[in-house]
Amino acid sequence: MPPRTSGGKGARTFYLVRADHSPRFLPLQDSTMRTAASLRNEETRVVIDAQIDNLRQQIQNMQERIAVLGAERNSVVPIASLPPELLIRIFGLVAQTNFSFVRVPALIDLMLVCRHWKDLASAAHTLWNDITIAGKNSERYFKEHLRFTGTAPLTIKIFEFDAPYFIPCLFDNAARLKSLALSTITDTKYLFQFMRRMPSYEFPVLESLALNINLDPSSFPQVVPRNACLPGKLLDGHHLPRLAELSLWCVGVPLESLPPLRSLDLRGSQAVAGTRHSIHAILTYLQSCPELHTLRLSRAIAGRGVDDLPTVSLPKLELLHIQSLVYDFEDLLTHLTFPPTARLELFTDGIETGTDIRNMLVPIRRHARAPAAPVALAISLRVPPATEESQHFCIATYPDAEPIISLDQKPLLLLNSHPSNARDLRLVMTKVLKALPTDSITHLDAHGANLPRVSWRLALALLPSLEEVGLRVEDAGTQFLSGALSSAGNPVSRVVIYSLVDEGDYEETTTPFLSALMRLVHTYDHDGTQLDRLDIRDRSDGMRLTDTQIAALRRRVGEFILNGDSTEEDM
Repeated sequence: MPPRTSGGKGARTFYLVRADHSPRFLPLQDSTMRTAASLRNEETRVVIDAQIDNLRQQIQNMQERIAVLGAERNSVVPIASLPPELLIRIFGLVAQTNFSFVRVPALIDLMLVCRHWKDLASAAHTLWNDITIAGKNSERYFKEHLRFTGTAPLTIKIFEFDAPYFIPCLFDNAARLKSLALSTITDTKYLFQFMRRMPSYEFPVLESLALNINLDPSSFPQVVPRNACLPGKLLDGHHLPRLAELSLWCVGVPLESLPPLRSLDLRGSQAVAGTRHSIHAILTYLQSCPELHTLRLSRAIAGRGVDDLPTVSLPKLELLHIQSLVYDFEDLLTHLTFPPTARLELFTDGIETGTDIRNMLVPIRRHARAPAAPVALAISLRVPPATEESQHFCIATYPDAEPIISLDQKPLLLLNSHPSNARDLRLVMTKVLKALPTDSITHLDAHGANLPRVSWRLALALLPSLEEVGLRVEDAGTQFLSGALSSAGNPVSRVVIYSLVDEGDYEETTTPFLSALMRLVHTYDHDGTQLDRLDIRDRSDGMRLTDTQIAALRRRVGEFILNGDSTEEDM
């Protein structure tokens, strides 16, 4: 449509008519003005953008200069003179002291220090080759961690093998797996899928393999197939040529197919076929394992099998851990010979009376009293509160003289039993203490030992060299103090007390404990032989010691220590 015009004579103004014939018109004068303004704005933006780009370039140049200066400054720091190999070794030690389940947080902190450390740590594949997965939804972390490992041999531990993405990642790296531990506590589906596919791959450097089902036994029929067994083809010597350590919890295995191992850990279940073996089958297999240093059998023994059992020597055995019936212990310990330095952890079922343990103590006594056996300096007793069915009694000896045994200390001998009542517990304890060389024991950890006073009096009489005892403010500690008070002579010369008392337990627990402690100290002082030392560790002031009580303890004890502050008698 041609433009319309309006205005008086000599003046023309053009209008454009909208395509939709709207009565509104757009004057060409206004359009031209707006176009010019737009051009001016665009020119302004171009100028401003150029200035911004210039400033950004200056900032980048300054940041690069700062980085160069920072690198120069770091180069004169003493640690920068260390060779890369030594720095990588230090990085590895720092990561090992990280208390989380994974090492990555400590390594990432190191990488944030400077660019040199970042480049060094990311290129050191051996820093990343120990991968631990402890939680769910770890796919991104797992794959990223694998990327940092390069071509280094892998140590992988997955505590909950419950996702499909683990399987292809593991098989893609089968050629460099050195140690693999897979556990499940909820769903076994993916673990069995992995096991079934393992014979399709080769693991040329795999030395340690652990496949552990750690479920409530009552749930086994629902989630664990009865034929959950390690594929026999996998044990042909070709797929796992370097296998030396094997751990199978509730996963069956034909013992006759196993190669000679240095460590074997089997946990059996009656609900899963192939997980329990006769003593004859176990001994027959062990004949091929002269290098074995660790043997763990937890509910994996199913009777003798045959009457004629071979005697097997394990000259390099360091740890024997057994959980089974008492007569299985008798057979196994009678037909195994191993060094007197080997540690024994024995969790027995069927020891209810002193008679039940008599035959089992014969090889234990012979082992503990062998000329080359390590000397036990400390002993711990654990007796939880009794139930209606039975009592629980655990005794352990240690080579280090400590009044409170820490969890990381390894016992020379640990013996666990379930006597039927307090009298039978006392008989079992007496027989065990008489079988052990207790003349060397100077330290006793008595916390958690809920023994009556008469049992403590008997136990103290069987520990003639006892010097120091560790107690906690609890009913068991009160019973010990009462038993020591009624013992002949003064059985201990030093007492260490740990206070872990809740606010609501003061009247019920602390008051009788303090009363028993003050009576013991007073009696010793009255007899003319003070306690050499009383060490009370009560940072939270749960014992609420009064000034009068503290003054009395200082007068009647050779050395009184309260939360690290020592006070000698003559002060």
